Order: sequence, then structure tokens, then C-alpha cells
Amino acid sequence: MLKQIALAGSAWMAFKLILLAYVDFPSVITFGVMANLLILIILASIAGLKAPAELGFVTRVKSVLRPVMLYAVVAAGLSGLFYFQIAAEHTILQRLEAEQAITEQLGTDESFALWQAEDPGMREYLKREETQERALEQVSTMFSPFTQMSLHLTGLLFAGLLTALFTTILTGWLRS
Repeated sequence: MLKQIALAGSAWMAFKLILLAYVDFPSVITFGVMANLLILIILASIAGLKAPAELGFVTRVKSVLRPVMLYAVVAAGLSGLFYFQIAAEHTILQRLEAEQAITEQLGTDESFALWQAEDPGMREYLKREETQERALEQVSTMFSPFTQMSLHLTGLLFAGLLTALFTTILTGWLRS
């Protein structure tokens, strides 16, 4: 089973690298998210159809959750590996672009004044240096491997749970 997971993960990352040659980085991320959700649905549907109908609802949900949760953990780990090792230069470029946008928007007193003018009630008491520093810290936090992998894992686990519940209900209904 470990060999199959390693082979599938390698093929998935190779595919994303090839895709990266033809589309921009945010599109690769979007494609990855959509593909992960589709895979969760397929895994849950297959597991739901394989679960014996005579089992209780909770037992069927558990049997659907096993492959879905395993996939979520593996996919989150592979995402971290892909974005922070294999395609690290693209991730770094995205981070630099976000930092540059903050610097352009908050870097000078003039640009900061324009930014404050968009929402004067909320922003009139902010200091430029402090605001810029906080925004750059937020970018640093959002682009950290731990944060990204945690977000991937949380999102996939939640989507997997909802998918498992839905497919268990649906497959039970289809059988009746």
C-alpha cells in the first residue's frame, strides 16, 4: 500500500510540475484544490458503495471515513512537499509578490494616505510603519510550511468528513 501511495504521489507531483509549465501558479493551486475535492468524493463514493448495507449508519460512516482521512493526511503532506520543496521557487515568488504589494501600498506616506482614504473611519489611527510590519508578518505566517500544511489538512479533513457523511446517506438511500 505504501508503494502505491508513493507512486500515486510522485505521479501527482510530476503532473503538477508539467501543469506549472503551461499555466500560472495560482491556477495550479486551484486545480490541485479541485482535484483533491474530486478525489475525496470518488474515494468516499467507492467506500460508501462497498460498505455493507446491513451495518448501522455510524459504522458505515466510519468505513467511508478511513480512506478519506488517509487521503487527506497524505495529500496535505504531499502539498507541503510540492509547494515548499519541489516548486519552492514559485512559492517564494508568490510570497515576494505579496510582500511587494504591501510595500507599494504601505511603503510611503503618500501611498499609505491613499490606502487610509479608502476607509478613513477604520484606518485613521493606524501608523504606517506598524501597519506595514504587521501586514508583512501576516504574509510570512501565511507562507510558512506549517501554516500551509495545517490549512491543507484542516480543509481536506473537513471536506472529507462532509463528503463521507453525504455519501453514506446517499449510498444508503440508493440501496433502499
